Amino acid sequence: MNSVIASAPAKINWTLAVTGLDERGYHLLDMLMQTVSIFDTVTVSKAEEITVKTNKRWLPVDEHNTAFKAAKLFFEQTGIDAGCDVFIKKMIPSGAGLAGGSADGAATLAALNVLFEAGLTQEELSRLALKIGADVPFMLKGGLCRARGIGEQLEKINAKRNYALLCVMNLRQPASTPEVYKKFDTLGSHFQPDNDKFISALNDGNFEQMNLFGGNMLTESACTVSADIEKNIGVMKQAGAKFVSMSGSGATVYGVFETLEQATEAKKYFPDCWAFACRTTYLGIKIKENK
Repeated sequence: MNSVIASAPAKINWTLAVTGLDERGYHLLDMLMQTVSIFDTVTVSKAEEITVKTNKRWLPVDEHNTAFKAAKLFFEQTGIDAGCDVFIKKMIPSGAGLAGGSADGAATLAALNVLFEAGLTQEELSRLALKIGADVPFMLKGGLCRARGIGEQLEKINAKRNYALLCVMNLRQPASTPEVYKKFDTLGSHFQPDNDKFISALNDGNFEQMNLFGGNMLTESACTVSADIEKNIGVMKQAGAKFVSMSGSGATVYGVFETLEQATEAKKYFPDCWAFACRTTYLGIKIKENK
């Protein structure tokens, strides 16, 4: 086996609550995240050194790339004297709050574990993943999880339903995560989600209750960083979405629709945005060996 292909899904936040700060000054969170059917494809091949390439020329391919970080950490921690070539076919936009970079890092770790037959357990991979970024352990696991701490304390949630979504973002106005949190520290939020009640509403398909108890405490702050977020929330509601929220620290806004056809039809409301109709999934990283 000389190469492995990994499918790396994006995620949305059904909820995001900021609950405080830890001793390092990191924001503590309590949130519900779920993977969705927007995927990057990560191909990892054996090589003498670590190299990363992508289909997007503007993406960093050095130590600032999470796949590069993941590969470097993997070889350091396992003691395997080798390298790898990583090619990332990006479908998940950057600066979107969809954890595309974290997904690529998780996919690289999982692929290397298979490619080099390292035998790392899921728990061991998760420990490595956390050293790369707070969202990376979740991206390994996938599905629907409640995440606490800085996002690393994961609780799998049993779910009963799939939902059709439309995700939209103005690619010219990504949201800077540090800037959004800095604004939040000043502005705060007039809303706090109730995760327990939202889980029940999600399982029941109760959109009224989802709107009462779901949402993202960073939304108001993100709207001051990227004006199109507030605009897209309003347009998404006009398009008939049953539940509308923002993922992560932005800039993606998503709406829930009754059917995938309705979600796809609603793309016409966003002619100047990246818009992608998808479904919720219960998948994490999926590996395909390439002989």
